[in-house]
Amino acid sequence: MDDTSGGSTTLFSTPVGNQDDLAANKSLSDFDRRSRFTLSLTHEISRWGFGWNNSALGKKVFSGWMLSTVGLVQMGLPYSITDSTGAAFYGVTSSTASWATGATISTADLSGRTENRLNEYFDTAAFAKAGNYFGTAGRNILRGPSQRNIDLALSKRTAIGERLQVDFRAEFFNATNTPNFTSPNGSITSSSFGEITSITGNPRVVQFALKVMF
Repeated sequence: MDDTSGGSTTLFSTPVGNQDDLAANKSLSDFDRRSRFTLSLTHEISRWGFGWNNSALGKKVFSGWMLSTVGLVQMGLPYSITDSTGAAFYGVTSSTASWATGATISTADLSGRTENRLNEYFDTAAFAKAGNYFGTAGRNILRGPSQRNIDLALSKRTAIGERLQVDFRAEFFNATNTPNFTSPNGSITSSSFGEITSITGNPRVVQFALKVMF
């Protein structure tokens, strides 16, 4: 937690509220990940070949195969609801928005699949413009979509003679082609307020490599 987050990966480089009252800005850091799970596995494919793996050719073709994977699941990043026209009395353009009457974090935070909420990830009616003063909504009060990713690799090492070795590798990044969405637009003055308009990371990428060592 902090009252402002620095660094190139943050959403804001300055406080989004009253800089004379930093306690009001104390919240989750822009880069906070509440939970993150990674799994890395490597498996040597020991016996396969449909009965041919005991022949001289079969040993070359069906031995030396390795399968590896890295999986990732993590919570999304926190974000603020901002109003670039707020706090005009103070000559700044970095105010949070205000809560609408009766609205809370619980009412603003919608549920359901991210893919079904791209046009309204949170309840935009829960917020109002701040007006001439600083907004009443806190900093980093909502959290963006979670991310998940699986990378796979299939490799084979083959010895040819005593001095030559060939390594083949097939890699599948984001093997399931799962879209990972960025946080929604939190600017109440934007025409795309509440919308998710971009993804983070890449779609599925497949590459092959062949290396000869001698």
